[in-house]
Amino acid sequence: MVNATEMAKPFGKRPNDWLSLASTRAYIAELSNTRNNGNWIITERGQHTGGTWMHEDVALEFAR
Repeated sequence: MVNATEMAKPFGKRPNDWLSLASTRAYIAELSNTRNNGNWIITERGQHTGGTWMHEDVALEFAR
């Protein structure tokens, strides 16, 4: 899993904004249909480990 919150910080972005897009939801739905993995996105609250964590395939799409 990749910490997308930390990935986005230098660019002044938030993973939640990207995750709310219809194209993002369609991408994750397609991944879910083609692969058997239920943990594409994990959101944790906490001072040291908090953030939005993404499976590496989702993180690569997020980085684009």
